[in-house]
Amino acid sequence: MRYVIIVFIIIAIVDLSPFSKKDKRKDFYITLMIMMIALALSSLYALDIKIPSPVVGLDNFIRNVLKIAYK
Repeated sequence: MRYVIIVFIIIAIVDLSPFSKKDKRKDFYITLMIMMIALALSSLYALDIKIPSPVVGLDNFIRNVLKIAYK
């Protein structure tokens, strides 16, 4: 778990340093938000917590809600 956090800190320093200017503040926050989601998912994976696949939910939505079946 520590290694995941250390790697993400290194990646954050490298990726977020170009956004240090004031005119790139929006890009900084968007990149930071995406990195935080990736850190959360990586931490769950490192802790052996099963992460459900979004494809299964999308398949259920297509078959049950939209009533579209495929072979």
